[in-house]
Amino acid sequence: NHLQTLDRHDKEVRIADKRAAIEEVYTELNVSLAKNVTPKAIGAEVKRGKLYEIGKTIRGMFLSIRRMSSIARVADGGNENGVMFRAFIQGMNTAMNDFNEESRKFGEAVTHILAPLALRLGERVPIPGSGGQGTISRETLFMLGLNWGAKDNRARVIELAGMKDKFGNALLPGVTNDYFNPPAGTAHIETVINQITAAEWAAIRGIWDLFAQYAPRLNALEESTKGVRLKVRETLPVNTPHGDFQGGYFPIAYNPDLSTKTQQRAIDYSVENMLSRVGKLDAMRTRQGHTKAVTGSGGQVLRLALDVIGTKSNDLLFDLTHREAAYSLRTLLKNDSIAETLRSYLGPELWKELTEWATSFTTPTEDSTPQAVQNGLAYFRRGMAVSTMGVKVTTIIQQPLGLLQSIDLVGPTWIGLGLIKTAQSAGEGTAFREMKELSSFMRTREQTQERNVKEAFDRLRGKSTIMRNIEVASYYFIRKAQFFADTVTWIGAYNKYMANESTAANAVALADRAVRDSQGSGIKQDLSSFERSDNEFKRMFTMFQSYFIGTYNLMVDRGLIAAHTKD
Repeated sequence: NHLQTLDRHDKEVRIADKRAAIEEVYTELNVSLAKNVTPKAIGAEVKRGKLYEIGKTIRGMFLSIRRMSSIARVADGGNENGVMFRAFIQGMNTAMNDFNEESRKFGEAVTHILAPLALRLGERVPIPGSGGQGTISRETLFMLGLNWGAKDNRARVIELAGMKDKFGNALLPGVTNDYFNPPAGTAHIETVINQITAAEWAAIRGIWDLFAQYAPRLNALEESTKGVRLKVRETLPVNTPHGDFQGGYFPIAYNPDLSTKTQQRAIDYSVENMLSRVGKLDAMRTRQGHTKAVTGSGGQVLRLALDVIGTKSNDLLFDLTHREAAYSLRTLLKNDSIAETLRSYLGPELWKELTEWATSFTTPTEDSTPQAVQNGLAYFRRGMAVSTMGVKVTTIIQQPLGLLQSIDLVGPTWIGLGLIKTAQSAGEGTAFREMKELSSFMRTREQTQERNVKEAFDRLRGKSTIMRNIEVASYYFIRKAQFFADTVTWIGAYNKYMANESTAANAVALADRAVRDSQGSGIKQDLSSFERSDNEFKRMFTMFQSYFIGTYNLMVDRGLIAAHTKD
């Protein structure tokens, strides 16, 4: 009873603190908007003519290339640390920085774990008892091992071993005939799994340990957001020719290509997300399948491919870094007083942009375009970008010219200081090291960890990474030139805000913002609605637009702020 009373008291304190925080945002927001924005008159519906509709369409086109950070800057009257930025944008920026940093660490850990595997997982080995007629790929064996350490996963493996389609074909991927299927049952499955080498078992245990290290944080997140504890995943002993040990948890994934039910769920999820992107605030959520109890497959087929490690870790890390920030943002936007204030001052069009922006990156989405079409368009888009921009002297020279936007945003004095400190820090100097230590955003800005993990998987499968290496190499000098401009901007902005008596954490956040807004960013929350699409066909039309859209936003910011100040 005493513990229940303490829990109830803690919950009441949290609720009171949340209400006080919302009231503080509402009060400060009203003061800021009243000072910096002219209210938009929203009268009753009247009959509009053709010219009005044409004007509305044109306004919508220009609004679609406005970025949310710029809209917030205008609403804050040019104050880089204004309430719109702090309340609605900074939390999500921090969450994405944390996600990129966590992804970097996870990618490095996976690469290190898989490095000792000498055999390529694309090779095939005979199935015991098949007389040499049946074979199984090492990738499938590896994934069977990953799913052999927990009770629920092992049940799915045993279930999969007996599954056939309506024509009598075995559903286990990587098997050339049905020798794998019982009658021998579990004992025969263990015989097959015993084909896993000692090095592969060591890697499997490393992956189990990697996922297990997130359990305490996930449990704390469940308690803080839902008031429940994470269900303990039961692990089982694993007996191998190389020794016995306790198994570990690995997230279950099902194969939509081999199960009608899984495919339909994927379609339903895609439709649900397409509907949610019109600004449904209740739909703001992260994927949380890793928190749910496994109740049975319902006839779904286990997915046994290395990319499950990437997709499941992505969902887990996004949830850990974004769930609380997304809930906080949703709470603010769903508050009637705050919503009405924003809509009254910004107008219905910008309010719609704000809610669509919030739901676009907090809600995972699926593109309904067929995957084959997506892959073809992505290949064409990357090839066109390489041929147009890669290893091109004029493009390399143009990258530092982005400092002109930094000068406008941060100020010539501070960008000059940034140039001096960057020059003094050539290589790994003091200012450069300080920037990397303080800003996770700048630590991960040059890196694409998804590529690193994918390359590790491709090498294990025996796939060539030559084309990807050529693509990376073609952008080397462009990336270095761009990172020079990023570094100058960040160091200049950080020193500016520290001189203005900001805290170090706040100066870092504002310096990150200066780089995002002046030099551009491919992170979804930093993009306009025109740029945010996941559809490869639409992305083909936004490849070379980032600089110009960024310039347009800064020009509009200055114009609107100056016009209101003059009034």
